[in-house]
Amino acid sequence: MPKMSTSKQLLWDARTRVLLACASIPVMIETAYLYGIGDGDDTTMLFMLLAIVGCLLMALLPRIGGWAVVALWTARCVVPATTPFSPLFCLLMAVTIMAYLNIGMALAAAVVAEAATAARIWLYPWDSSVFVIVCATAAFLMVALWLGSMMGWRERQEIEEREHAELVRRVADQQLATQLHHSVANDLTTILLLSKQLQSDTDGSDQRIANDHDTITLIEQTAQESLAKVRTLIAGLDRQPATQPNAAERFAGHQPPDRQPASPTATTPNGQLTMITADELRSVAASHDARLHANGLDGATIISGEASAACTAERKAALLDILREIVGNMMKYADPAAGYCIAVTLTPGLTTLSASNGVRQAAVATTMPDDALSGGTGLDRCRRIAAGLGGEFTTEHDEASWSTLLKLPLA
Repeated sequence: MPKMSTSKQLLWDARTRVLLACASIPVMIETAYLYGIGDGDDTTMLFMLLAIVGCLLMALLPRIGGWAVVALWTARCVVPATTPFSPLFCLLMAVTIMAYLNIGMALAAAVVAEAATAARIWLYPWDSSVFVIVCATAAFLMVALWLGSMMGWRERQEIEEREHAELVRRVADQQLATQLHHSVANDLTTILLLSKQLQSDTDGSDQRIANDHDTITLIEQTAQESLAKVRTLIAGLDRQPATQPNAAERFAGHQPPDRQPASPTATTPNGQLTMITADELRSVAASHDARLHANGLDGATIISGEASAACTAERKAALLDILREIVGNMMKYADPAAGYCIAVTLTPGLTTLSASNGVRQAAVATTMPDDALSGGTGLDRCRRIAAGLGGEFTTEHDEASWSTLLKLPLA
């Protein structure tokens, strides 16, 4: 069977092919009736056989078979001998399937068939039924054209709806992957890195004990935040309403008072304007600095510029997500001897985030395997997020240092 267009799924069904092939059954019945009353002859039998061949061809090759049936009807209209009238049913089936495939082709076929029918008015003026047949044929052809075109239109609508639903699911999956990466993967990586830091610390002094207590506290806070984020994402997958009673309080109970929720999903609609403040950024920066310092890195996050700026919830979440990704990469690969520096500048309509740090060399391979701590997709996600919001995210890396620059419009 020939390969059909993916947009013409009706012809994939074998039942449709069988129905087209059976369109010649009325011709066979009428031919048998004509022979029964003595009006049949060789021409009658020939037209029946041609109708059968045309319908079989239409079942295999709808366009070619359709034109073959139109040609058969044209011949039937001009032949003076007694011929079955039932090839009209084959013609209507042909026009319907041709309209389903291509309305222009079907319209041309209908015009040819109607012209052949109307020609009988001049070829056989003594036949009083010709005019009635011409009018009836025109009406039937219009119905066939309408039916076939509606079938094609409806199928296109269904395909577009399925493609749209698939696109929505794909976008939702991508957003979920981004949320999982930014909200959970980085936190779990932080826990692993802090655990490594505890294991590698062999000094038994009181200072070490105090540092261990701080590190353990930070691990507990990070684990609680990660648990809250996972529960929030699960609630989103379950399509639970955002206004579910006590849901916010239940999740907020896992958030330390001095840290901002890290989930990229905001309670404000993405297109609605909200505010981002320098104090909020400093609170987030203090949280990230605590993690970096607990991992043995020296440096600071500097917040400068305006005290506050208007932005959309989506862009605010993107800024915090990218900052979190940069901090996570620093924890994985930064050289403690070289330190780090992060600067966030807040201006009306634009925020700039720059970061730089030294890069460890052989120590990474010997102490922390990359495949356990990194999926290798974080920077690409940041780049896509920034580009999707009209911003720019660039990275530079050489043997000794790594730097990033984000320019993100806020509205």
